[in-house]
Amino acid sequence: MTNPKLSIVIGALREEKRIGKTLDVLSIFLKDEGLDKSTEVIVVVADGGDNTLGVVSDRRSSFESLRTVEPGKPVGKGRDIKAGMLASHGEVRLFMDADLATPLHHIKTVLAMFENESPDIIIGTRRLTKIHKDIPRQLISLLGNLCFMLVGGFYSPDTQCGFKAFTDEAANICFNKQTRMKWSFDMELLTIANVNKLRVQQIALNDWQDMPDGTFKPSLGSSLQFFKDLLKIFFKRILGKYKKK
Repeated sequence: MTNPKLSIVIGALREEKRIGKTLDVLSIFLKDEGLDKSTEVIVVVADGGDNTLGVVSDRRSSFESLRTVEPGKPVGKGRDIKAGMLASHGEVRLFMDADLATPLHHIKTVLAMFENESPDIIIGTRRLTKIHKDIPRQLISLLGNLCFMLVGGFYSPDTQCGFKAFTDEAANICFNKQTRMKWSFDMELLTIANVNKLRVQQIALNDWQDMPDGTFKPSLGSSLQFFKDLLKIFFKRILGKYKKK
């Protein structure tokens, strides 16, 4: 597929137990909505030591275009999403999580928004106090978003949702400038967007579901690294490192 209208990028580290079902549901959705012939699906499979790659490969015949990107040893979600987004060719490039936490009908809404309202980026937002039942994760999310308002110059009630879509031009600007390869990469992307005056719209995902067996486990170490990354993003912004040339 040379000129897809839509690229869907899915990071799939050690997802052999659920990526098959996800791709089956996605294939049916694309066909039902008449999007199958204009959509490429890219699954990014880091070397997690399981059979994720084999499960994905078995689904190739279900799609007009299903490709895999294999970036090597696990580094972080940010590295994997960057690899997939820069390997994609769609006019709209969307990344989503492998667990189908965001219902697929939001893809249609996003495409309509790009068609009718002409944003550069659309990001999904969730009600964090509703979806995060454990207090530590609530505090990390809320504090992180408040800190990001100061660091990135952009406010969102939810910067970390794994459902974001970009025009091809916005994707090239943001992902070529991205340097954070773990959980803070979303905040860096939004900072890059803000620096380059890209228009960001937000879509409420009120039916988002917190799926079990997620890969993010809050800890003191991960929280400290998260806020260290925010400082690095802040200094890159004030030093002008994120401006496109």
